[in-house]
Amino acid sequence: DSASFLIAVDSMFQGRQIPPFIKKGTMLTYTLKLRKIISKEELMKEEAKRKEEETAMKQMSKNEEPKILARYIEENKITVKPTASGLYYIELKKGSGPKAKIGDMILVNYTGRLLDGRVFDTNDKETAQSSGNYDARKPYGEPVTFPLNDQLFKGWVEALPMMNKGTKARIVLPSSLAIGEGSSGIIPPYAPMVFEVELVDIKPGK
Repeated sequence: DSASFLIAVDSMFQGRQIPPFIKKGTMLTYTLKLRKIISKEELMKEEAKRKEEETAMKQMSKNEEPKILARYIEENKITVKPTASGLYYIELKKGSGPKAKIGDMILVNYTGRLLDGRVFDTNDKETAQSSGNYDARKPYGEPVTFPLNDQLFKGWVEALPMMNKGTKARIVLPSSLAIGEGSSGIIPPYAPMVFEVELVDIKPGK
């Protein structure tokens, strides 16, 4: 069977922010088609198979990560030595202000990429638009403010205290310093990342 449903956007997004491109009071149309009915046992078998495949893919990504990271370091002629954790810190511009400390509020401009160059996050408007990551709700062009604490990627917690105010740096993070076996959007499990970060300002913590 097929059916269409009209749902008010206010009901659909109750308790959540309505996307800016949808006006309040709009009626959303959903068209559904029932394609297959399976038993609970079949569903459990399919779910078990999916989990097995997912585990195998994660293991393959984990095994490939060192090779992918080594190739990136070689192809980009990165000569700095990694830290004990595996972080590569490449200073692009030396700042002259104080260094950030754990507990400080920091203001940064940044762009995050996978090793193949795909952007997954940035606060630069042109980069966001050209990479297909533009979000009209974000205040592009303004530094992002957040506390320097253990809620950030481990790689950021390690790298930012190396930076003086005004410093620009490129940091290469193995997945162990990023989101590890997790995934998000275009970020697959065990994905190394590259960030270009500018430490715009520091507000000392209390």
